[in-house]
Amino acid sequence: MKVPTFDASQTTELAWPVRDRTLARLQNMEQEARRQAHIKRQEEIARWKRYVVTPPTNNTAMFTIAHQGGDAGVYRDVQILILSPELAEAAREKGCQVRLAADNETIGLPTAVGVI
Repeated sequence: MKVPTFDASQTTELAWPVRDRTLARLQNMEQEARRQAHIKRQEEIARWKRYVVTPPTNNTAMFTIAHQGGDAGVYRDVQILILSPELAEAAREKGCQVRLAADNETIGLPTAVGVI
């Protein structure tokens, strides 16, 4: 037997049997979990910045610096690497000068240079 609600504002729902709302609750929980995961991803992305890494001037051997794409071999050339604050500090501990790179800062020639 189905009993309609006699409230005019809710014409689509039945008074009995009561609609099972567990699926809707699970969907809301999943949507909230996805939203929280998206926020965490955005926060993690925001931590990584472009840094100019200058090796020590008296450097005589190559060493590696961890960055977002893996490990980079550093000898005497200045490089722009994408680092987190922890990796920037690790590079400083190896004797490198590390500073944030400007948005339009490059090292060497641009990759789109045309030869005349």
